[in-house]
Amino acid sequence: MKKGILILALSFCGILGFASVKVFHVRDFGAVYNDNKDDTEAIQKCINEAVKYSDSKIIFGSGVYNVNKQLAIDYTNKSLEISSEMINGKIAEIHSTSQEHIIHARGFFTNPSTGTFKLNQIKIIGNNIPYSSKHPNINKKEWKAALIITDMSNVYIDNVQIENFYGQGIHITTTDPLNLPLNSRFKFVEITNCKLIDVWGSNPKFDDYGDAIYLANVANGIVKNNYIENKLLRTNQLGRCGIVLEFFSENIQVLNNQIVEGYDRPLHIENTYGGHSVKNNIFKGSDLGIVIVENFEKPYKPTIFSKNNISNVNLLKNVKFTKSYGEGSYGDRSFVFIITTGKSKENLIIFQDNEFIVDDNYIYNSNSVFNIRSKNVELLGNTFKSTSINKNYSIFNYGKSKLSNNKLQNNFDIR
Repeated sequence: MKKGILILALSFCGILGFASVKVFHVRDFGAVYNDNKDDTEAIQKCINEAVKYSDSKIIFGSGVYNVNKQLAIDYTNKSLEISSEMINGKIAEIHSTSQEHIIHARGFFTNPSTGTFKLNQIKIIGNNIPYSSKHPNINKKEWKAALIITDMSNVYIDNVQIENFYGQGIHITTTDPLNLPLNSRFKFVEITNCKLIDVWGSNPKFDDYGDAIYLANVANGIVKNNYIENKLLRTNQLGRCGIVLEFFSENIQVLNNQIVEGYDRPLHIENTYGGHSVKNNIFKGSDLGIVIVENFEKPYKPTIFSKNNISNVNLLKNVKFTKSYGEGSYGDRSFVFIITTGKSKENLIIFQDNEFIVDDNYIYNSNSVFNIRSKNVELLGNTFKSTSINKNYSIFNYGKSKLSNNKLQNNFDIR
C-alpha cells in the first residue's frame, strides 16, 4: 500500500472510532499462575501501565493468581477491559487473602460521567469464614466489596464468578450518591451471566451491606441471567439483599435472574426514578421477597414486575440466623412490602402475572403475603398458592390500591 493511501486509511479508521486496543498480558509483568506465590505487585504493575492508554485490555492466563491486597485501577476516564484466556474450559481465578476490596476500579466524579470498564471471564475468590460470634467482621460498619466500581460512565460485567466474600459482591455507585448532577450517573451498566456464591455480610442494626449486586446512580442498565446463592448450611448467616437498585437509578432491566437462597430479601428498590422492568426472575429463600420504598414527589416512571416466581423455598428451619428488615413487625415480613410517599394518583408500581408460593416446609412466620402502603400500586392477574390449608394469608391493601383478576387459593384473602 502506498504511503498516502495508508495514512488516508488510518485517518478514516480514526474517524470511525476504530482506534487500536493496546493489549497487555499479566505474565509480561511477572505474574505466574498456579505457582502459589503472591502476584499482587506484578498484576498492579500491569494495571498501572494499561491505564496510560485510551483503550486497553489486560489478559490473564487460565490459572490461579494470588493477591494479598486490593488491585486498584486508580482514577481513569479511559476504556479498560480485563479478561482471561479460556483453555480446556478453565479461566483465570484471582484468590485474595486480604480483607480489602479485591478489585477497585475508580473513575472521576465528573459532569458528565466518563470512562468505561469491562470485566469478563474471571473468577474472584475471597477468604471468608462461616458466621460465628467470633467472626472478625460481623456487625461492623466498615465493609468491602469483591468488585467495586465508582464514578465511571459505562460498565460491562459478563461471566464473572465471585465466591466466599464478606461484604458486597458487585458494588457500583458514585462517591457522592445522594448529591449529584444526573449527568454524573453511570450512563449504562450491564451485568450478565454471573454467579455469586456465598457472598454475604451481616450488620442487622444498620442494615447497610451484605448484597450480591448493588447498583446506585445508574441511568440505564441490564441485570440478566445471573445466579445468586448464599448457602446457609455453609455460611450460617443471611446476606442483606440479592440485588439492590438505589439512589436515582432508573430504567434498569432485571431479567431471568435466580436468587435462590440466603438473603434477607432477594430484591430491594429504594429512592429511584423508576422505569424498571423486573421479569422472569426466580426469587427464593426468604419470607421477605421484594422491598420497594419510593418517593413519588420527584418524576417517576412506572416500574413493572411480571412473570416472576417468588417463594420462601430454601429458608431453612434448622439453621439459626438473624433477619433484619421488618424483623419484629409481624406483617412487614411479606413477599412484597411497598411503601411510597408523594401525591401522585397514577399506578406507578405494577405487578402482573407473577406467582407467589408459601411452602410450609420452610420458614414463613407472617400472615401477610403483600403489604401495600401505597395508593399507586396495581396487582393484576397474579397467582397466590400455599402448600398448607391450615394457615391463612392476606394481602393487606392499606393504600387502597387497585387489585383485579388475581387468583387466590382458598386460604388467601384481601384486607
